[in-house]
Amino acid sequence: SANFTPEQSTLLVLDLLDDEQRAVLDRSREIEFSFALDGVGRFSVHAFRRHGQPAMTVRPYALDVPTPRTLALPALACQAVMADRGLLVLASRSASLRRDAASALLEHRNRCGHGELALLEDATRCWHERARCHVHQGLTASALDDLLRRRQQAPELGAAVPWAIAWGELRDGPQLERVVRAAERALCLVTLPADHLLGALQRLVSLAAEHTGHELLHRTAIHLHGLLALR
Repeated sequence: SANFTPEQSTLLVLDLLDDEQRAVLDRSREIEFSFALDGVGRFSVHAFRRHGQPAMTVRPYALDVPTPRTLALPALACQAVMADRGLLVLASRSASLRRDAASALLEHRNRCGHGELALLEDATRCWHERARCHVHQGLTASALDDLLRRRQQAPELGAAVPWAIAWGELRDGPQLERVVRAAERALCLVTLPADHLLGALQRLVSLAAEHTGHELLHRTAIHLHGLLALR
């Protein structure tokens, strides 16, 4: 790893920004954008001011998005990801296969559906350009909460504009609670480490039970739209 002086950090940040983006950074104190390097990939940038000093985080994304066909995903998976609401779980022993399948299904919805896609950080390794859906990529948990609040305050928006949320890996009961609550209004896509369908179901039961018990388990069962075990 390399250490930079405050002056070097400032130059690195400002060198990536054009005049308009610098004005936004000065005005709102943060800006998100992306850029591509030929033959390398696309990078998502979050530039901000910390203690008055420009700083940034840079996240790499793959340019080539896998497709349901290249991953041999069943047609039912493509149908399931087009739903307006519910919980869709992708389970596999392989972390890379889980993330690639999530990327492929999200891009299928992006190209064949309409509405909005909200992708949390680490939910996909790929960069999804806007096709038929408006894409919010690389969201933090707080940024997603802001989106959820805005849509709650405008219920007519939710009825007119369907959306899907990619949460990434499902890790604990509190996260499952948040996902199930959102699944009442949006399609929620999560990944889960499991060898088979029974293992994935047992994991969901365990996560629900260790958080609120039967109440969350009941709501999870109601909103479970599909569970796909990948090999």
